Amino acid sequence: MPEVNVLILDDEQSILDLCVRLFRNETYGAAVTKDYREALHIIETSDVKVVLSDNRMPGISGVDFLRLAKEIKPEAVRILFTGYADVQVAEDAINKGEVYRLLGKPFELQELRALVHESIERVDLVRQNRSLLESLQKRNAELEELSAKLKDMYESQQQLTYTVSHELRTPLALIKSSLDILDSDALGRLSDDQKCFVGRTRTGVERLGRLINDILDLAKFESGRMDLDFAMISPKEIVEDIIDMHTPLFRERNLAVIRKVTPDLPLMRADKDRLIQVFVNLLHNAMKFTLDGSVTIGAVLDNQEGIVFSVADTGIGIKQEDQPKLFEKFRQVGSPARKVGGTGLGLSICREIVRCHGGRIWLHSVPGEGSCFFFTIPLVSPPCG
Repeated sequence: MPEVNVLILDDEQSILDLCVRLFRNETYGAAVTKDYREALHIIETSDVKVVLSDNRMPGISGVDFLRLAKEIKPEAVRILFTGYADVQVAEDAINKGEVYRLLGKPFELQELRALVHESIERVDLVRQNRSLLESLQKRNAELEELSAKLKDMYESQQQLTYTVSHELRTPLALIKSSLDILDSDALGRLSDDQKCFVGRTRTGVERLGRLINDILDLAKFESGRMDLDFAMISPKEIVEDIIDMHTPLFRERNLAVIRKVTPDLPLMRADKDRLIQVFVNLLHNAMKFTLDGSVTIGAVLDNQEGIVFSVADTGIGIKQEDQPKLFEKFRQVGSPARKVGGTGLGLSICREIVRCHGGRIWLHSVPGEGSCFFFTIPLVSPPCG
């Protein structure tokens, strides 16, 4: 027998018999009664979605009955039919029973069936929405809890990074001082083998020192703790300073350096030391992967993005599939047979520095022809965050 979803309360047996015939073949069950106490019991014990009641009955009005029905099943749709409809009945029905519809007697059977179907669908939709809302609220609570845990883990990891990095600096400084003493022959002249050993050790210490500094820089940028020293600076002077700093290296590697700087570039608001850090990373990468040819440093004005800097080389280039990985932390790409130094953090730091200036960084590269890295610096950079 179908679950009772529809309840009809009326003191006229003919109306009840009519409703029984009307809903007999429906997929849902319909219960009929003249006794409002029995009706309330059915509402309490069954999944009643629609309650229909006559207004004038012995012992209770339809409005008062629907008010009691609302207390038991608030979501059930309540319908009042009466042959004595007037303004007061309508007001009472709305104010006390929150009646969905008033249906006058005599009523059309098809209208009543359609109204009941609509009411059942309405209740089902309300339940579905409530279930979805509860599911979303539960999921949101789970996500908030997970987010809090991830935040705690991230902060713990950041603190560990700071602590370990700072703690490593002291013994590294002592090792470097000891190597300097050995190199000075203050403790006696070193043999060639000993000097070679000291040299390899110094290289390792310097690389570890760079790694520590890079990790600290990246951690500060990612946590928003890096303070930048903004000032109005000249793009042209930045390029000239970078070229002057690296001229000996260009000569040593027999690489030509080419300037492509637009005349009369406007001043921009930036942290000069951090921009130099970006250029140093990009230039060292260019020189590592360029055996001969040239390195080109450019600066042009873009009306939308500000100053567009570029560092191009004629080196080995980068495969298309490797390019998206370049700005990931501890990521180095290229041929395994070609060993190059580096921490794998340089481009990640470049990206964070540029981001904190409100700009962006990207590249264009063709294997065998070279690479060109571009980055933009707005003329007025926003605060890093």
